[in-house]
Amino acid sequence: MLDKGLVPKVMSLREALSAFAAHRREVWNGAPLSGWREIRARLEVLEGYLAVFLNLDKVIKIIRNEDEPSPS
Repeated sequence: MLDKGLVPKVMSLREALSAFAAHRREVWNGAPLSGWREIRARLEVLEGYLAVFLNLDKVIKIIRNEDEPSPS
């Protein structure tokens, strides 16, 4: 089997299962969290686009009529 460091070696069943469990913990704890952070950041941007789209008439009116529009 390949060990964590990708070194081939002979392992007992107990060592193999332990290595597999450690690998699954690493995969489970590492990859999904970074993916969720990216998804949440993207959702925040999309929520902003949605708010502008739903209020597009108001946004256009503010841009055309206000010299110094408020941030709200």
